[in-house]
Order: sequence, then structure tokens, then C-alpha cells
Amino acid sequence: MDKNYKFDHVGFLENFRPSFEKISKILGVDTTKVLPKKRSFNEFGKSSESVPVNRESLGRDVEFELEKLTYLDDMIYEHAIKISKIN
Repeated sequence: MDKNYKFDHVGFLENFRPSFEKISKILGVDTTKVLPKKRSFNEFGKSSESVPVNRESLGRDVEFELEKLTYLDDMIYEHAIKISKIN
């Protein structure tokens, strides 16, 4: 990838709503009528629309494989968060 490439916006899940609104504005999408519903584990029960989801363990072997496969994704994500706080 060209080192001089610039992104209009990089959104982070931790800052979803402002990221969603900024990207929508860039794309010209009207968000005053429709916004995605929140399905956060931490927000469960705060809305009458909350639907319980039973989490089940994947098992240590599966978790280990997922960690191996997503290691570089995690490193890139952490770096992107660091540089976004600088700029």
C-alpha cells in the first residue's frame, strides 16, 4: 500500500456512534431517521428490546487457534488506536 495513502476516517467500535455519524455524513446518509440498535453485552437490560443471549465457552483449543489467527489483526488495531489518539 502507498505510504502516502490517507483515509477519510477510521472508526473504532469503542467509539461507534460518533464514527457511524461521521462516516454517514461523508457518504451523505441521513441518520436522523434510522440508527443501528445497540446490542452491547454491557448495555443488556437497559432497553425493553434487550434479548438474552447465552454465551457458551468455545473451549481453550478453539480460543488458542483464534488468538493465533487474529494476532496480527490485534496488533494493527492497537497501533491504529495509538496513532488515532496522537492525531
